[in-house]
Amino acid sequence: MNTETPLRPSRRSRECVRAFAVAVVAVMLTLRPAVAQELTSSLLPDSVAEQLVGFHNMETTTRLQGDARIGPGTTMSGGIAVLGGSLTVEGTVEGDVVVINGDLVVLPGGSITGDATVAGGAATVTGTVAGGVRVYREPLRYRVVDGAIVYVPPDLDEGLSAGRDFAFGRTELRVSSYGAYNRAEGLPIGVGPRVRFGGTHPVSALALLILRTAVPGDDLDSRRLGYDVRVEQLVAPALGLTLGARLLSVITPIESWGITDRESALAAFILRTDYRDHYQRQGWSAYASLVRPGTPWSLGLEYLDEEHGRAPIANPVVLLDARPGWRPEPSIAVGSLRSVAASLRYDTRNEERDPSAGWLIDVAVEQALGGAMVNPGSFDQETGTTVSRVANSSFMTGRVDVRRYARLSPYARIGLRVIAAGSVDGASLPPQRQVALGGEGSLPGYRLFEFDCGARSNTVTVGGETFHPYYGCDRMAVVQLEYQAGFPFARRVSEALGLGPSLGYLARWVAFFDAGRAWNEPGSRDGRFGGNDDFSADAGLGIRLGPLGGYWTVPLSGHGQGFHMFVRIAPRL
Repeated sequence: MNTETPLRPSRRSRECVRAFAVAVVAVMLTLRPAVAQELTSSLLPDSVAEQLVGFHNMETTTRLQGDARIGPGTTMSGGIAVLGGSLTVEGTVEGDVVVINGDLVVLPGGSITGDATVAGGAATVTGTVAGGVRVYREPLRYRVVDGAIVYVPPDLDEGLSAGRDFAFGRTELRVSSYGAYNRAEGLPIGVGPRVRFGGTHPVSALALLILRTAVPGDDLDSRRLGYDVRVEQLVAPALGLTLGARLLSVITPIESWGITDRESALAAFILRTDYRDHYQRQGWSAYASLVRPGTPWSLGLEYLDEEHGRAPIANPVVLLDARPGWRPEPSIAVGSLRSVAASLRYDTRNEERDPSAGWLIDVAVEQALGGAMVNPGSFDQETGTTVSRVANSSFMTGRVDVRRYARLSPYARIGLRVIAAGSVDGASLPPQRQVALGGEGSLPGYRLFEFDCGARSNTVTVGGETFHPYYGCDRMAVVQLEYQAGFPFARRVSEALGLGPSLGYLARWVAFFDAGRAWNEPGSRDGRFGGNDDFSADAGLGIRLGPLGGYWTVPLSGHGQGFHMFVRIAPRL
């Protein structure tokens, strides 16, 4: 029988962590972005995308490709559309301006007499824009047909696709990866048609057959194949109200918030390191989403009726086969589950991939309505035996993710992220709704799943397969703070070599601090431990070149990994 040795930071260290977190929150609430712009929305509505495409394709529009500049004393009459580059205005534009997938910069002395719209970029205005500035951080996806551009909705732009436009709309045949490369299914590949009907209330339908490349055997059984079928209709364009239904059989990660799909896939394929655990979902859902054009708010509501099952380890290809084998998946609660899920999102970030200004508030709540779920791989700590436990089918779980980004100067920025997730009322959760901390995505000074309430301290055998008895804890909270600043010499060297200033802006140094806790309430442990009794913290430094970053970190409490180095190919926050 295993026992847990909880990490117990000193009282002074706990008080320091709390005081530091409170001070950081207070400072961040008072910060204001240095970017002067009227920030409209993180999403680009279909209606606005069509307007931008129409403006670009007008014969009277001056179309520019790549970076462009209107110098001092220069006057241009009529509308201007810039595609795939940034526009700097120091002179005068007598008309409207549209920048597609680039930035708009209006310097002192520069003026635009009409409206300015930016899609897929940001706007910095220290001059004059008479009609106002609209900014949509989502890029415009398009195809070039006979010299004109054609709007491609976001869900058509993933993977490979081929299709035709008809009077009623467009049909596509798509081939794309369906999620990250992982140890349960290898590379999931989705193949299928999509049909989009035009009109003021468009209807779209998508049917994907999912081939799991790593499942052994030649039979086309339920382990090898999955599917995802969706039908949606935009019922209120002015409100952005969409109704839809979905039929699915997929393998999905239990948690995915800390590491991107690309990072998880590369780690699994190259290093035999899977940062995620998985389970299988099969069933149907009906949903509604409200994404009102011109606002940063979005709402979602979904009813789900599903069967959940375990996802045993397959045998995917690994490039560098240095590790002895994959770690076991958790034994999740199998059976039926009915639930209602609601989401609320507020997003004013100046961009999604690497923001430097704005807020993101993401709230999600799920209320279980009943079902019949049993975890046959649960573990009894007192007897050291495998037992079968009925899982809670009336739980309520939630997640609150708040992020704040602010520029302190043109070359320095700060970011704060606070996450709280897990059981709302403190009752036990089934393994597929549990939470855990540790590793590069949350607390990099500690091992992956370091704080899992003893879920991985034992293994059990179910149906001839080896599993861990649980996934993690019922509750967790994390605070992440990051400061980034550029290297002045990098910008000077870049300009001296004729490479422009943008290359020098990509090089930055980073300082960060993380603190987190994962735990169970005493009356709902179900064979697990209680978790760490207070926050554990780490701190570190790093160097970034664009999305690629190398980081060094050290734990500030408990044992941790000691001095640890890791690499990310996406921003930490």
